[in-house]
Amino acid sequence: EEALSVLEAHLTLMRRYWSLDKEGVLIAQSNLANCHSQMGQDKEALRQKRHVHASWEALLGPSDPHSITSLVCLAISLLKLHCFAEAKTLLREKTPVVQRALGATLCRIQSS
Repeated sequence: EEALSVLEAHLTLMRRYWSLDKEGVLIAQSNLANCHSQMGQDKEALRQKRHVHASWEALLGPSDPHSITSLVCLAISLLKLHCFAEAKTLLREKTPVVQRALGATLCRIQSS
């Protein structure tokens, strides 16, 4: 619970004093979402992870590593809440983008 209040304060400071650092603000939001998840507040974590993922995609594009990482975090949150159909749809929709972004690296991982 203490970590949650520290992360909320950090996000508030990021938004107030470093609002032009969009990546820094998104990282702070992601950390807060992960804290909610670790505390068992899965619905709040999911809400925040949806926002973080959409923001990364809007800022850097869907093939950026931050966008891909946030996609995986979002899918995990959906699975934790038993939103299997939504997780499946999301991953099926995004898989071609991820495969193009990771290219040969992904192919090597899949074949091992």
